[in-house]
Amino acid sequence: MLFAHGSRFGGHALYVKDNRLHYAYNFVGMLEQKHPRHPGPAGRRNLILSASFDNDGEDPPGVSTGILSLHHGDTKVGEARIKTQPGMFSLCR
Repeated sequence: MLFAHGSRFGGHALYVKDNRLHYAYNFVGMLEQKHPRHPGPAGRRNLILSASFDNDGEDPPGVSTGILSLHHGDTKVGEARIKTQPGMFSLCR
């Protein structure tokens, strides 16, 4: 597990499993989005694994849509269209 954030209202996580980079996003169990798995950086050490989200609109209002990208260092290894949940994952920031 590289990153996980959430509560009973949903959450998201970035993790490596079976030497592949994964991203999962869940909105209160109603909408689960899993980013396509991408080969991991076999044999590489000290490499930054990351995800980024580029917002490009709302559908419906208050729910952001955009492109989620996965990265091995500075190299983009994949992308997928996702939508976010309205509000926050938790009751506080």
